[in-house]
Amino acid sequence: NIATGQEWICTAVSDSGTTWELSMDSASSKVLDELLARLASLERLLEGLEKLTGGSDPTSATKAQVGQIYINIATGQEWICTAVSDSGTTWKEYTAEQMKLFAVGASMPERTDVLWIDTTAVTGGLKYHNGSAWVSVPTSTV
Repeated sequence: NIATGQEWICTAVSDSGTTWELSMDSASSKVLDELLARLASLERLLEGLEKLTGGSDPTSATKAQVGQIYINIATGQEWICTAVSDSGTTWKEYTAEQMKLFAVGASMPERTDVLWIDTTAVTGGLKYHNGSAWVSVPTSTV
C-alpha cells in the first residue's frame, strides 16, 4: 500500500477470493525470530533440570533451583520451585498447562500469567498483561 507503506502477503486463494495479511517488516521478523530462539532455549534449560522426588510435599528446606520440578511420589502432585532465598525454597503446585511460559499467536491468550508473542504484523511483538490490558514489552536496540 503506497499510501501507508504497509506490505501485505497473500496467504490463501480460494473460490471465494484471496486472503491477505499484513507482512512483518524484516526488522520485526528478525526480532521475533531471536525472541523465539531465546524462549526455546529457556524452555530447554528448564526441561533439562533433573526432577526431584519424595514421599511428601516439598518444604522450604527442600533444596532446588528455580524452575526445578518436585514430584510427590505418594500423591503424584507436581511442584515447581519459584524462588530460592536465604530463608529457603518457595514451591508452587502446578500442572503441565500452568508450566507454559508464553503463548504465540495473533489472538490474545486466555491466560494472563504468560508472556504473549503477538504475531500480528505492525502491532505485534512481545507483550505482557499489566492487570488490565496486554501491553508491549519495551525493547531497545544496540
